[in-house]
Amino acid sequence: MSGAGAPDPAPRGVTAVIEGGLPGAAVHYAGAAILRPRPHPVLGVSVPQLGVPDDALGFRPTPGARFAITIQDGGAVARYRSPGAWLERVGSTWWFILEAE
Repeated sequence: MSGAGAPDPAPRGVTAVIEGGLPGAAVHYAGAAILRPRPHPVLGVSVPQLGVPDDALGFRPTPGARFAITIQDGGAVARYRSPGAWLERVGSTWWFILEAE
């Protein structure tokens, strides 16, 4: 459930492009991802996050790195910034916290 009492949207597959985060970096990842609300790793409140399997990501986000993320969901394109990512060890998935641009 979200903080407003409405059910959180179901996880869905999207196409994502992740840029930035490393010196001189351009695009780090372009491909399939999961978009869904998840508890913030520090605050505990439900926030939108983008999940990419560790073995597909191809790089390891470093603490404090910021990313620009473009998500294509059907015909819609949305741009976000991400103040960081965390690794969910159980599913070996990196979750990027999303904030609207």
